[in-house]
Amino acid sequence: MTPTLPLHVTDEAAQQIRQAASWWHKHRSEARDRLSEELEAAFRLLTLQPLAGSLVSDSPIRGLRRVLLRNVQYHLYYRVDQKLGAVVILAFWSAHRGSQPEL
Repeated sequence: MTPTLPLHVTDEAAQQIRQAASWWHKHRSEARDRLSEELEAAFRLLTLQPLAGSLVSDSPIRGLRRVLLRNVQYHLYYRVDQKLGAVVILAFWSAHRGSQPEL
Protein backbone atom coordinates (compact mmCIF):
# COMPACT_ATOMS: atom_id res chain seq x y z
CA MET A 1 0.00 0.00 0.00
CA THR A 2 1.29 3.46 -0.91
CA PRO A 3 1.78 5.79 2.07
CA THR A 4 -0.32 8.93 2.02
CA LEU A 5 0.32 12.43 3.31
CA PRO A 6 -2.33 14.19 5.33
CA LEU A 7 -4.05 17.15 3.76
CA HIS A 8 -4.38 20.54 5.45
CA VAL A 9 -6.63 23.22 3.95
CA THR A 10 -5.89 26.76 5.10
CA ASP A 11 -8.78 28.90 6.32
CA GLU A 12 -8.49 31.14 3.26
CA ALA A 13 -8.59 28.19 0.85
CA ALA A 14 -11.53 26.68 2.74
CA GLN A 15 -13.42 29.96 2.37
CA GLN A 16 -12.65 30.06 -1.37
CA ILE A 17 -13.89 26.47 -1.72
CA ARG A 18 -17.12 27.27 0.14
CA GLN A 19 -17.77 30.33 -2.05
CA ALA A 20 -17.12 28.38 -5.25
CA ALA A 21 -19.29 25.49 -4.07
CA SER A 22 -22.15 27.84 -3.25
CA TRP A 23 -21.94 29.51 -6.67
CA TRP A 24 -21.62 26.16 -8.44
CA HIS A 25 -24.62 24.70 -6.65
CA LYS A 26 -26.80 27.69 -7.61
CA HIS A 27 -25.65 28.07 -11.22
CA ARG A 28 -24.82 24.55 -12.39
CA SER A 29 -28.01 22.67 -11.60
CA GLU A 30 -27.29 20.06 -14.28
CA ALA A 31 -24.01 19.12 -12.56
CA ARG A 32 -24.33 20.19 -8.93
CA ASP A 33 -22.00 17.51 -7.60
CA ARG A 34 -19.26 17.96 -10.19
CA LEU A 35 -17.26 20.48 -8.14
CA SER A 36 -17.23 18.34 -4.99
CA GLU A 37 -16.40 15.22 -7.02
CA GLU A 38 -13.47 16.97 -8.71
CA LEU A 39 -12.21 18.32 -5.39
CA GLU A 40 -12.37 14.90 -3.75
CA ALA A 41 -10.47 13.35 -6.67
CA ALA A 42 -7.80 16.09 -6.52
CA PHE A 43 -7.44 15.72 -2.74
CA ARG A 44 -7.03 11.96 -3.14
CA LEU A 45 -4.43 12.46 -5.87
CA LEU A 46 -2.40 14.95 -3.82
CA THR A 47 -2.33 12.77 -0.72
CA LEU A 48 -1.01 9.87 -2.80
CA GLN A 49 1.16 11.82 -5.27
CA PRO A 50 1.94 15.20 -3.72
CA LEU A 51 4.25 16.24 -6.56
CA ALA A 52 1.60 15.61 -9.23
CA GLY A 53 0.86 19.30 -9.75
CA SER A 54 2.90 21.70 -11.84
CA LEU A 55 5.46 23.94 -10.18
CA VAL A 56 4.52 27.62 -10.20
CA SER A 57 7.89 29.02 -11.16
CA ASP A 58 7.12 32.73 -10.78
CA SER A 59 5.90 32.48 -7.19
CA PRO A 60 7.79 33.79 -4.18
CA ILE A 61 6.55 30.72 -2.30
CA ARG A 62 9.16 28.01 -2.64
CA GLY A 63 7.73 24.75 -3.92
CA LEU A 64 4.31 26.19 -4.79
CA ARG A 65 2.39 23.85 -7.08
CA ARG A 66 -1.00 23.84 -8.70
CA VAL A 67 -3.26 21.23 -10.13
CA LEU A 68 -6.10 21.95 -12.54
CA LEU A 69 -9.53 20.48 -11.93
CA ARG A 70 -10.30 20.21 -15.63
CA ASN A 71 -14.06 19.72 -15.59
CA VAL A 72 -14.71 22.74 -13.38
CA GLN A 73 -11.74 24.90 -14.46
CA TYR A 74 -10.36 25.67 -11.00
CA HIS A 75 -6.80 25.35 -9.73
CA LEU A 76 -5.78 24.10 -6.33
CA TYR A 77 -2.61 25.90 -5.23
CA TYR A 78 -0.62 23.94 -2.68
CA ARG A 79 2.77 23.06 -1.29
CA VAL A 80 4.22 20.09 0.49
CA ASP A 81 5.23 21.16 3.98
CA GLN A 82 8.10 18.90 5.04
CA LYS A 83 7.94 20.03 8.68
CA LEU A 84 4.24 19.21 8.95
CA GLY A 85 4.59 16.18 6.71
CA ALA A 86 1.44 17.32 4.92
CA VAL A 87 0.07 18.73 1.71
CA VAL A 88 -1.11 22.27 2.46
CA ILE A 89 -3.84 23.71 0.22
CA LEU A 90 -3.29 27.46 -0.01
CA ALA A 91 -5.90 28.58 -2.56
CA PHE A 92 -8.77 27.45 -4.77
CA TRP A 93 -8.75 29.74 -7.79
CA SER A 94 -10.76 29.93 -11.00
CA ALA A 95 -8.64 29.31 -14.08
CA HIS A 96 -10.79 31.87 -15.90
CA ARG A 97 -9.48 34.76 -13.80
CA GLY A 98 -6.32 34.97 -15.88
CA SER A 99 -4.23 35.66 -12.80
CA GLN A 100 -2.88 33.83 -9.81
CA PRO A 101 -4.09 34.29 -6.25
CA GLU A 102 -2.11 36.56 -3.97
CA LEU A 103 -0.47 34.25 -1.52
